[in-house]
Amino acid sequence: MVTELGKQLRSIRAQRGEYLMDMAKKVGLSPAMLSSVENGNRNVPKGFIERVGAIYQLTSAQIEELHRARAISDESVTVSLEGLSPDDRDLAISFARRFPALDERSKFTIAHMLAHTEADAENQR
Repeated sequence: MVTELGKQLRSIRAQRGEYLMDMAKKVGLSPAMLSSVENGNRNVPKGFIERVGAIYQLTSAQIEELHRARAISDESVTVSLEGLSPDDRDLAISFARRFPALDERSKFTIAHMLAHTEADAENQR
């Protein structure tokens, strides 16, 4: 079954009149590997989305959309705690542990706060 990321990669190819083989060659993967990534049978290689973004001259919003699509397809998320203060580490771990038990209102509130944080960061650029 094609993942959300796979759908977006296929859309990028279709807009450019390319086939899977063409994209695979450009991004340095075998056609079989790219197909497996699109279908969720293999993990997305490190740096893959950034390579696609650079090769196809995607905007930062398009690259972010690919990351979002990848996240939708993933069943787990890894967060680097490197460089974080002990308090920030504790917060991240606490959030990860408690997330499954959050009610919809709490999730909405957190999502709203994060959206405002991202918007503020964009406005400062």
